[in-house]
Amino acid sequence: MSEQREVLSSWKEISAYLKRTPRTCQRFENEMGLPVHRLDGSAKARVFAYSDELDAWLAQKVDEHEQAPRKSRRLAILGLAGAGAVAAVAAILILALKAGPAAGSIAVLPFDDLSPGPGSEELAAGLTEDITDGLGRIHGLRVTGRVTASVVKKMGLDARRTGRALKVRYLIEGSTRVAGPRLRAVARLVEARNGFVLWAEDFDRPKEDFFAVKDGIASSVAARLGIVLSAREESALRERPTADMQAYELYMTGRYLLGRPKPEAPGLALRYFEEALRRDPKFALAKVGIAWFHINMATLLLARPNDMGPKAEAAAREALALGPDLAEAHAVNAWVQFIYGWNWDAAEADFQRALELDPADGMTRGWYAYFLFSRRRFKEARKEIGRALAAEPLTPYLHGLSMWIHVHTGGTEEALKEFRKVQAIEPDFSFAYFGAGLATLIEGRIDESIEMFKKSCLLPGTRGWPEAGLAVAYLKKGDRKSAADVYGNLLREWEKTGLVSAVHVAWAAAAMGDIDRALELLRTAVRERDPSVVVVHVATETSLPRLARDPRFLAVLDEVGLPR
Repeated sequence: MSEQREVLSSWKEISAYLKRTPRTCQRFENEMGLPVHRLDGSAKARVFAYSDELDAWLAQKVDEHEQAPRKSRRLAILGLAGAGAVAAVAAILILALKAGPAAGSIAVLPFDDLSPGPGSEELAAGLTEDITDGLGRIHGLRVTGRVTASVVKKMGLDARRTGRALKVRYLIEGSTRVAGPRLRAVARLVEARNGFVLWAEDFDRPKEDFFAVKDGIASSVAARLGIVLSAREESALRERPTADMQAYELYMTGRYLLGRPKPEAPGLALRYFEEALRRDPKFALAKVGIAWFHINMATLLLARPNDMGPKAEAAAREALALGPDLAEAHAVNAWVQFIYGWNWDAAEADFQRALELDPADGMTRGWYAYFLFSRRRFKEARKEIGRALAAEPLTPYLHGLSMWIHVHTGGTEEALKEFRKVQAIEPDFSFAYFGAGLATLIEGRIDESIEMFKKSCLLPGTRGWPEAGLAVAYLKKGDRKSAADVYGNLLREWEKTGLVSAVHVAWAAAAMGDIDRALELLRTAVRERDPSVVVVHVATETSLPRLARDPRFLAVLDEVGLPR
C-alpha cells in the first residue's frame, strides 16, 4: 500500500469527501458497492476508505435516483479543492451523461504542447479544436464538447476512468511539438474501456502543413471507426480557414486572449485578429473574432453598446460574406442580431443555421436557448439549454444560463440545483451567485438572497445585475436605508461612467418606488441598445410586477418588439 494514498478514516470523513450524508454513504456501500474497508473485516469495525478508490467508484456509478437537498434546507456553498473537487466534478458528469457510451461516441482530449520554447500552445489548442469541430459534423458521431474534455483531461484520469466519466467509447489523445519551421504531431485513437490503442500515427511535416495534419488525423479516425463519409462530410473535414499559417496562429492567439480576465487582454486580442486579417483579407474567422471582441465589450459594459454594436454588426456581416457556410459566422451574426439589432427573425434563422452546420456546439445552443427565453418560448428554451449542457456539462456559463431560464419560469429548485453544480466547477462565478440570489429571493429566503447578491457584487462580472437584486432584497427585508444606499451608488456610477446597465438602475429605481424615473431609465436603455433590454420583460415580471403592469412599460416592450 502506497504511503501517498489519502486515507479517510471515518464515515464522517468519507461523507464529507463525497459531499453526502453518512447515511447516504452507508446506503451506497450496501446497495452500490461503495469501496469502504474495515480494520478487522467485521461489519461493526472501524471503517476507512482510500480517496482514489472513491474517485474510481464515483466515475463509474450512475446515481440517477438520489434526490437533491430539499429547498427548505439552507443553501450549501461547496468550497471544493483537490481530490474533493475531482469527485464533485465526476458526480456532475455522471448525472449529466446518464446513458452509457454509445458505439459512435468519442472525446478529443487537449493535445499536449511539447515544444521546447513558449508560444506554440495555440497550435496544440487549434489542432484539438479543429479535430473536435470536424468530427462533430459527422452524422451519427457523438463528440464531447471541448470545455468538458479539457476539464476531464486536467483531472489526470487513466483512459478507462476518462471514458467512464465522459461516457464515450473512444478517446483521441496526442501531442504537438514545434521546432523551427517543422511541426510534429503524434495522435492515438484509444478504446476507453480497456485502454487499447487502436490506431496511432506520427506526423512530421512543415508547419505550413498544419491543416493537412488535422485532416489526416480526423480522416484516419473516421476510417478506423468504420464511418463512411458523405461528400459533404469529407468536404467539411478538408476545409481550410486560411492558406496563411501565420494568419491562423495570430487568430488562435487572439482567441486565447479574448477569454482571458486581464484588462488589457481584449485589446491585444483585437490587434491579433486585425493582423491576421491584414495577412489574409479573406480570413472569415478573423472577422468572427473582431465581431466577438466588440460584442464582449458591449455585453460586459466595458464600452458603450451604441459604440460597439455597429462595429460588431459590420464585422459579422463581413464574416458571413467571406464564409457563408461557416458555423461560427452564423453564430456570431445571430448573437449580434439578437442582442443589438433586435432583428428577431434574422437572429433565429442564423442560430438554426449555425446549429445545422455544427450541431455539437453547446455554447451556440445555449445562446439559442437564451433567445427562445426572450421570445417567451419557455418550453423550447428549457429543452435547448438541457441539450447544451448535455454537450458541455462542465461549462459554468451554460449552467448560469440554465439558472436564469429556470428561475424566471417557476423552477427555483432546478436553478439551485444548477448552482450547486457550478460551485463544484467554478466556485467564484458571479453570474451563478446572482441567479442563486434571485432563486432564494423568490423562495422568501431573504437573508440567503442578500448574501448571494453581495457575493456576486464582489466578483468580476457585469455591474448592475446583482446590485439591483440586492436593493430589492433589502426592501423585502424592510431595510430601506441599505436599499437606498445601493440604489444611490448604482445611480451615481451610471451617471458618471455610463458603463452600468440602465436596465438594472431602472429596476432599483422601481424597487424604491420611483416608477417615473425607472421608465425614464428604460427608455434610455432602449436608445442606447442596452444588451439587457432583450430580457427586461420576463425579468421585470419576476421581481417587479408593479412595474411590469404599468402601461408605459408595456409601450416600451412594444417599441422593441418584445412579446407581452
